[in-house]
Amino acid sequence: MVSLTEKKWGTRIDLTCTYSSDNTYGSWPAYAMFVRSADGTVEQVGTWKAEPGRELHVTMAASAAPEDIETVLVRTADGTPVLRLEQ
Repeated sequence: MVSLTEKKWGTRIDLTCTYSSDNTYGSWPAYAMFVRSADGTVEQVGTWKAEPGRELHVTMAASAAPEDIETVLVRTADGTPVLRLEQ
């Protein structure tokens, strides 16, 4: 789940992820979140690591206003796309 909250300085982004305790990949990846604004600007807003068998809540910040954010992207550290949300 991802939520965008307007702030005077831009947007607070809250993300909830749930990870299984089973891992067929061998190691737990790091993730990065990016937002793409209407003007085409892409901003990396945060990174985190998976926690096996846990639900994780992370909060990030973007300088763009919520109405200017067109896409929220999550990728693994090696660039593999995991999540893409379009507004």
